[in-house]
Amino acid sequence: MNSFTYYLLDFTFINFFTIYKRIIKSSSNNDHVHYYIDRSFGGKVTQFIVKILWGITFKKLYFELRHIKDKNGELVRLRIHRKDLYEFQEKIIQTKEYKAIYKNSWENGRVSDYIEKGLLEGYINSKIDTYPKILYLINVVSIENDKNGHISSILVINKMHWKEQLVGYAKNLNVELEFSNMSWTSFDFKNNFKEFIRKYPRIFVFIRGLININSISKTKKTNINKLYIEGRGNLNFNNKGHGSDFIFLNNSKLLPESIAYKYDNKEEKDLLDKHGIYYINNYIKYYENPKQEKPSTRTIRSVNKIIDSNLNRYLSDKSYWYSFFNYHNIKIHLTWYDNNADHMAIADAIKDYGGIAAMWQTSFYGFKNYECKTNTDVMFLFSKFDSDINISAGSNNKYNIITGLSSNDSTPLLEVEAQKIRNKLMSFGAKKIVCVMDENSGDDPRWHTGHELQRENYSYILEKVLEVPWLGVVFKPKKSKTLRRRLGPVDAILNAAKKTGRCIVLEASGKHVSNVPAILAGLVADVSIHGHLCAGTAALECALSGKPTLLVDREGSPSSKLNELPKNKVVFNNWIDTIDSLMDYFKTNNINTEFGDWTQIIDEFDPFKDNKASFRMSSYLHCLLDGLQNGLDRELIMVNAAQKYAERWGHDKVIGI
Repeated sequence: MNSFTYYLLDFTFINFFTIYKRIIKSSSNNDHVHYYIDRSFGGKVTQFIVKILWGITFKKLYFELRHIKDKNGELVRLRIHRKDLYEFQEKIIQTKEYKAIYKNSWENGRVSDYIEKGLLEGYINSKIDTYPKILYLINVVSIENDKNGHISSILVINKMHWKEQLVGYAKNLNVELEFSNMSWTSFDFKNNFKEFIRKYPRIFVFIRGLININSISKTKKTNINKLYIEGRGNLNFNNKGHGSDFIFLNNSKLLPESIAYKYDNKEEKDLLDKHGIYYINNYIKYYENPKQEKPSTRTIRSVNKIIDSNLNRYLSDKSYWYSFFNYHNIKIHLTWYDNNADHMAIADAIKDYGGIAAMWQTSFYGFKNYECKTNTDVMFLFSKFDSDINISAGSNNKYNIITGLSSNDSTPLLEVEAQKIRNKLMSFGAKKIVCVMDENSGDDPRWHTGHELQRENYSYILEKVLEVPWLGVVFKPKKSKTLRRRLGPVDAILNAAKKTGRCIVLEASGKHVSNVPAILAGLVADVSIHGHLCAGTAALECALSGKPTLLVDREGSPSSKLNELPKNKVVFNNWIDTIDSLMDYFKTNNINTEFGDWTQIIDEFDPFKDNKASFRMSSYLHCLLDGLQNGLDRELIMVNAAQKYAERWGHDKVIGI
């Protein structure tokens, strides 16, 4: 019997030679199987040859992310970002190598936080070998090992930094790691060229300005101090409550000409111009930053390479954004994207230009997440609960400003539209209506919870609609553009339900995701259901409107704050139990007042509940921009804005004074 089983991350001809002597020597049992995660053409040929010559069998390892859970029932993908990456990072920064490289100059600005987050950032489903992906695969092999009772499991991965820490992590899960020394075979010319160019900021800024340039005509520059919005692709100006990157203009003192926004095509450019927005293409000129210093490092083995790479990325991105702000006279940068460290370089760039960096929360946290670590000047958050989570995640913002949930500000504007949709469903016999909200899904279930999980969000309730003549449903998909393809065979059931007139899909979309507010679907329905507790923003929006709202925790997110909600009344583990309870609730004329009730914790998620979060944000931003326009010092401006906000909305709504 074999004493071990090999798992190859990349089964290639070259990588096989990393292990062939050991595997051939010990493969006395021809029935034993080794596995690979992915395979090249050369690997396919090698697989055939080793089977013929030595009788060694390799098979593809099949696994699904939704089934990779730990002993506590938590989805490993969630736990990695909630816990494992923090522990792994701590081990890195405590190493002698890291301490030897670390420089006090990194404390000037956000260099230290940028490097620390950048070292481990990345996605599980990335095509390159990120640390989250490797930690995830170690867990996959460990679970496979427990399932099959292997004496020893050996995962072969490409050579990576922090080898000792990876080996230690794997050892705790009874997995042995081997590193392929043939990493030169995966030479990435594009990435290496980019790394080379990043060493020369002037060239980097020039090339980045030319890439994907969308117009040969230059932006009509103005001298007005501007607020630049990193949008989400929703260029909507109709003010009817649907998703818009310009919600801050509603009931605001901010003027359109003080808002800067990048366009991707002529249609977007014309739309921005029509509404007086300062439209921007990718063209900029290089501006020397007199305050920029290159933090120095000392060569310490190969560890220095990854640190140098992060430093070069920080410096080149900072140079680009400093030039961008200077060229367009942008004094405030506002973004929502916190999944990487880019916003930190941007914040330092605008600081050097005398401006202010700001971010706003768009997704409910529930639990701390490595991806959501932020370091900016002003962070707009839903509640003190979210601020506490943000801080516990390792964030280091100057000011956390509590505004309430901005996505519900459109509620009054949507009530008429919601009633029209409800009336339409009822005209076809619906007496009770349920709203169902989903998430996106990926084609490869190994790296994403997959289409099958999303299909459940539709199939169970659709079958019930076809069975029960008084039941109606309105779906609010997160990514409607690809919904029908991802639904596969369930699309036929959806079409059958739509023919009854008691099923509606809100399919309008922005550039990337749906621009239909979840609250619109919630206002249509008697009960709302979100099929994913670990991503509960849409559910929160509906619960704040006072409607009964349910959560289906199929992934496994026991550490989420939402798991404090009553089991089998608000939180369910599967769709069958959810629908059974829903039908009982409807059949008993809603007499169960605890069903879908969030009362016990709802106040923690939005202290205002007045649909004025975007007004508070825009007023705060206007105060900052007004101070910058008057030439005041940026630090004084931020102090004044925070004090003014605290005096109007409460001192407990400002964390950082």
